Order: sequence, then structure tokens, then C-alpha cells
Amino acid sequence: MNFFKVVVRNPAGDLLEKRLPLDAYLQVVAATNFKQRTRKTLEYFHADRLNYAVIGTPNRLEYDQGSS
Repeated sequence: MNFFKVVVRNPAGDLLEKRLPLDAYLQVVAATNFKQRTRKTLEYFHADRLNYAVIGTPNRLEYDQGSS
């Protein structure tokens, strides 16, 4: 079973880990998707304004491509 955790280092140098609750994880995913969609919307807007074409690869996560 996969789960996500938050890892922080306090000023004393101690490493603290805590499991991320589902609602917090879903908020992180939503914020990431919003960021990517906003960036692509701006890209298409400016391409259309300048009569340019946008070339991309659909159906792959941007994280997998290393562009996030």
C-alpha cells in the first residue's frame, strides 16, 4: 500500500516524519494540477496571439518528463 509522508528537519537537526492525511494529499495534487493547467493555458494564449503552434506530448505526466 502506497502512502505519502511529510519529512522536515528542525533547527536542531532532528528529522521528523509524519504520514500525510488523504485530504492534505488531495490538496497537493489539486494545486499541482492547477499550476500545470495554468501554465499551459498561458502558453496556448501567447502562441495563439503570435500565430505560433504549441508542440507537446499529451497523456504523460510532466513530472515524468522532467519539466515540472
